[in-house]
Amino acid sequence: MLVLFVLFCLLQVNLPKKFVWSPTFSHIDKQPLGCFVFDSVLAQSLPNGYHVTKKTFFQLDQEHAKEKISVLMVVDQQNLKQLDVKYLCNIARRGGKVMVVASSSFDDGRNADTIVADELERTFKVRIEDGTYFSLRGILAGLKAHDNDMYDTIYWNNRETMYAAQSYRMFYNMVGGTLFVDSVPKVKRLAYTLSTAGYDYKHDSLYVGDFTRFDTIVDKKERIERIDTFAIKKVPAAVSVPYGKGEVIFVSSPLLFTNYGMLEGNTFVYIFRLMSYLADLPVYRTEAYVKTDAMLVAEQSPFREFIKRPPLRWALYLALLGVVLFMIFTARRRQRVIPILSKPANRSLEFIQLIGTLYYQRKDHVNLVRKKFKLFAEELRKTAGVDISDVNTDDSEYLLLAEKTGMNCDRLKKVIRQIRLVLHSEGNISVEEMRSLIDAMNTIVRHAKNG
Repeated sequence: MLVLFVLFCLLQVNLPKKFVWSPTFSHIDKQPLGCFVFDSVLAQSLPNGYHVTKKTFFQLDQEHAKEKISVLMVVDQQNLKQLDVKYLCNIARRGGKVMVVASSSFDDGRNADTIVADELERTFKVRIEDGTYFSLRGILAGLKAHDNDMYDTIYWNNRETMYAAQSYRMFYNMVGGTLFVDSVPKVKRLAYTLSTAGYDYKHDSLYVGDFTRFDTIVDKKERIERIDTFAIKKVPAAVSVPYGKGEVIFVSSPLLFTNYGMLEGNTFVYIFRLMSYLADLPVYRTEAYVKTDAMLVAEQSPFREFIKRPPLRWALYLALLGVVLFMIFTARRRQRVIPILSKPANRSLEFIQLIGTLYYQRKDHVNLVRKKFKLFAEELRKTAGVDISDVNTDDSEYLLLAEKTGMNCDRLKKVIRQIRLVLHSEGNISVEEMRSLIDAMNTIVRHAKNG
């Protein structure tokens, strides 16, 4: 057993480690899509400090009301309320910087134009829509099949003066969502991806005249050289919107702001280029809007569909009420009540009285004297140490009994002899004689106990 235990431990140590590919963005999560490595590297790299906090935009605005700060929010799905956007604007208005990194905006399933989306569009003219869902199984299948379509590239804008143009190749489902930007003065597109998807960009000033012509050769296997020309549009992956004395930066690739993004390829260069816009001020990454494990489990629960719709919600409530009532009514005792039993009474005296009454009614007075004499002899043996059941009792026994009881020896001898005559006679005696003999025996016993 000891050898097997050691072998089992060695096997566990040498097994490949299992990774959990669920985005948590937690600073204590060392899994690929956590932020332990990400936060550690930035804390050592940013010159003006980097802090992870659970404080909201309201708390950060109140604590740093007289200074400029940079705030980083990394979430999978942003769900900022109207008041959150208000205090976010306060931080940017006085010269601070805020970077919102998300792959989609919140949608409650009832109305596409939620309060959150309307507030963001009204203030910043930016909308984030869902991108490709992250799937590790899809990545592994693509790698096995040597599929080039599983890769995508983020391009750093060649019009950006701070850094030179550069491309960052990565898995397509790590890129995230899509940024839609309305006509905003002085908006800057920091990075973009190339797409042929049929998006409607007629209201997006960043896309006007922003096309590239690509030529491809198809049907190579049949050696048919046909040239197709199609348009590729530049889809923003990161934009900067000026607000007050500061700016708000929107990034649609939150999965890159994780341990995996910091350690994979040249993605960290892209991350540091974006973080350089915040680095001139103290940076605070807020986890107040990151979904906890309990929230993620609740979102995956099928009951969320019942709660969102009033008829199903009331049906669920009524079903739960029915279950509670059923438990209350079935919790009653189903067997008969067990009665409380009292202690058994001592019926010995009643039994003796019953037997005595039987003998008395049959007028068997001699038998009554016999029964009494047995008890009388046993009692004298215990108390006085004299055995009178033997017919050959000598005078010394009578003298000892007289000494123990304090009674006259001749009287004792006379009473005992009279009792023995009755015991050995075949006839019957009267009631008065029976009572006289029994009373005499009781008197001798009483004197023996008291003597």
